[in-house]
Amino acid sequence: MDVKIKICGLTTKEALTAVAKLRVNYAGFSFVKDSPCNILPDAAAEIASDLPPFVQKVAVVFQPDKNLLEEIFATFKPHYLQFDDDISPTDLSRIKEIYHTKVIKSICIKTRQDAENSLKTYGNTADMMLFDGVQTNNSHGSQPDRTFDWSLLKNLKCPNPWILSGGLSRFNAQHAIRASHAHIINASDTLEEVPGLKSVHMIEDFVKTARIPSYL
Repeated sequence: MDVKIKICGLTTKEALTAVAKLRVNYAGFSFVKDSPCNILPDAAAEIASDLPPFVQKVAVVFQPDKNLLEEIFATFKPHYLQFDDDISPTDLSRIKEIYHTKVIKSICIKTRQDAENSLKTYGNTADMMLFDGVQTNNSHGSQPDRTFDWSLLKNLKCPNPWILSGGLSRFNAQHAIRASHAHIINASDTLEEVPGLKSVHMIEDFVKTARIPSYL
C-alpha cells in the first residue's frame, strides 16, 4: 500500500528542502499563536516559494480569524486550510466558499464512536478528516504523547480521505499504518529535537520508515 505523508509545523527552509527531496505529499504550516511552530504568513510564503507542485501546502489555524485568513490566502496561498478548533459545519462551508479552498477538519478522538460522530457532523463539508489523540495540555499540534488505539479507525467508512495523526514517529509508523489501515499519516512534534524546529534527519527517517511496503 502506498502511504501519503503530511509533515506539519514546518518553519525552516532546510526542512522544506528535505520535504521536497523526499516527495512528501503535504507540507503543513502552523498559524497558531500558542504553537511552538507558529509562523507568519509572509515568512511561510518565503520558505515555501520553491516547493514543487506535488507538495500540497496546508495552513493550520485554530480559529477563523478573518484578518489572519485574508493574510494567509493573500501571501501563502495554501491548497488546504486545516481547522483544529470546534468550528461549525456551517462556518466551515462559508469559509470554503469565500476563499475557494479545500479544508481539513482535525478531530481528537478516544473511541470509535468519536470518529463516527465527527463524520456525521463534518463528513459532507470537510474535504479530509484528520484524526488525532486527545490533547493532554493546552498546546496545539501533534504531541508526542497523543498516541491512541489506532485500530479504532480500521475499516472506517469515511466518504473522503482521512489522515492519521497523534504521536507518529519512525518507531511506530509501520504499526500505526497496519493497525489503522491509514492511507495518509501526519507527524509534527515527534520530528523535533528542539520545540518548533524540525530535524532534517528525523524527517528523513520517518518518511523512509513509513514508506516501507506494508501488506495489510
